[in-house]
Amino acid sequence: MRCIHRISTVVVAVLVLLGPGGVSGATGFSATARQLSGAPLNLLAHPVALVRLDARVLIVDANAVELWNEDTQTFSVVAGSRAHPGSRNGIGSAARFDRPKGIATDGTDLYVSDTGNNTIRKIALATGAVSTVAGRVDQAGSNDGVGGAARFDRPWGLAFAAGSLWIADRANFTIRELALSTRAVTTRAGAAGESALVDGVGAAARFTDPRAVAAAGSAIWVTDGVWVRRVDSASTAVTTLKKIHEPYAWVAPTGIAASGGVVYVAIVVHVRDDEPLTEVVSIVEATGAVDEVPGPPYNDATGVTIDQDGARLSVTGFGTYYPSLYSVDLDTGISHDIAPFNHTGFVDGNAQDARFDFARGAALSGSTLFVADSGNRAIRAVATDTGAVTTVANNVGYSLDGMALSGDTLYVVVTGSKGIRQVDTTTGDHGPFTILPSGVNDVTIAGSDLYAVANDCAVYKVPLATGTPTVFAGAAGSCGSADGIGPAARFGADVTCPACPPNGITNDGVDLYVADHLSVRKVAIATAAVSTILPAGPPYDPQYDIAVVDGQVYVARTLSIFRMKTTGGQPVRVTSANFFVDRLGPSPTPARNTFVPELASIVPSPDGHRLYLTVRTGVGVIEDP
Repeated sequence: MRCIHRISTVVVAVLVLLGPGGVSGATGFSATARQLSGAPLNLLAHPVALVRLDARVLIVDANAVELWNEDTQTFSVVAGSRAHPGSRNGIGSAARFDRPKGIATDGTDLYVSDTGNNTIRKIALATGAVSTVAGRVDQAGSNDGVGGAARFDRPWGLAFAAGSLWIADRANFTIRELALSTRAVTTRAGAAGESALVDGVGAAARFTDPRAVAAAGSAIWVTDGVWVRRVDSASTAVTTLKKIHEPYAWVAPTGIAASGGVVYVAIVVHVRDDEPLTEVVSIVEATGAVDEVPGPPYNDATGVTIDQDGARLSVTGFGTYYPSLYSVDLDTGISHDIAPFNHTGFVDGNAQDARFDFARGAALSGSTLFVADSGNRAIRAVATDTGAVTTVANNVGYSLDGMALSGDTLYVVVTGSKGIRQVDTTTGDHGPFTILPSGVNDVTIAGSDLYAVANDCAVYKVPLATGTPTVFAGAAGSCGSADGIGPAARFGADVTCPACPPNGITNDGVDLYVADHLSVRKVAIATAAVSTILPAGPPYDPQYDIAVVDGQVYVARTLSIFRMKTTGGQPVRVTSANFFVDRLGPSPTPARNTFVPELASIVPSPDGHRLYLTVRTGVGVIEDP
């Protein structure tokens, strides 16, 4: 069983509702998913802009506006729905936006540039009520006017200053002002439809690609392509501060903030054909000096804002690594995460404070879930009722993976040594059990024998009494896809890959079930007869673990969990493959509408009402009472 550390490209698949009625267990229509223990992973999906009100950080994320409360460590949707674009006014999640890009606040209301709808929207913070302030849905234009009479063409960044919103009207190449008391929209700088880099006053100025906007005193700062420009709010004089340039790179500023004579810019850098890199830079207004603003390792930057007291810079981002949310103290340059998203570590304790470092294999014993904490080389125990975590054994081995339990003994795959180690769960003592000819991916125990799938495309049988491995099915070093008896069968090849070994194995006491890259195979324990119950085929989504309970097979794929009958048939989704729906987090969300990134292992409870999941930063659970 192999864990995916990062998915660079996410395919947004069609959501298939859960199977035929009457199926019991953790996959029913009312099933919910939540983080049981450890840090939440990637609660944000596609954050592009943010503002801060004391402990409240409000974030534009896909088609929604969301709230992270730093004091209470809670996450909620303020308005809209990530996965459902639209143009509807309403309360909270009943409202709809279409790819909003900018956000600003006067402390009472939020204002959002609803870019895809060409409108400016307002969200009442007290009630979550969403209304349209200016522009008209699906009617692009450049007209000045009051409220619905005004027209925009892809409005982008917003900034609040002295009772007005300043708007980067990107496709019009202009800077607009919206007086909130009257809803009157006026073009203050640039000329609609005319793109150039020209300093000047008002309509004499020209812009090339205005996006992010920030207000500081009388200055309205604008990112304009690779340039940072300044608009004087009184005179409308436009000047150019600085070009941000790196050799052999295309640079696009995406967020901007200003304080104390310094402008802070979030930029996206495309270096040749590589993936985009992101960072925050500072530009001193008086000298034009550019410096990099420090951030936590492996964070990205797309949106940036100055806190109300001017002492901190808050940043959100996505891209090369994981969606992030952090702040930087402007006096000391010290950064810290605002939210515990993606946090790894080695901490025992209650569910919220516990930390893991690449949780992979898991095995259940009563009310305890044992977890192979690969990055920490440890075996951890998670109480399934509370999520509390303790450490069972340390220094077990490098790169721990699949595991199986027999009595009080765990058998754990150590991929760094091609070996399997045994761990006494009562004492923490551990030692070698066996070494296979090839790297092991996963193990299962049926009766007095351990079975393993390995990188050489064979299924091995290892008696627990002797630890001596023999090939049970398939042929070591000969990958393929063929049903048959024992050595006549082949594993580890399909239409997309000629040598992709099986990654997961489980059993129901009668048959072994193998996650064979894109297919699911069944192996009779009594005869070693191999059959295929799910052929390889679209979606071409590799499988990384497999579990079975109560006549149902559960398969962990790259993008979601599937369920099917042990007799075969069409699989159905248990979780969503849609990148923009709810993420696995501390609050329960409908399983069918929850995306579980970086899934490594799945373990069902004996009654089938719970399905435990290991992800990079901890353990989740899908449950349906």
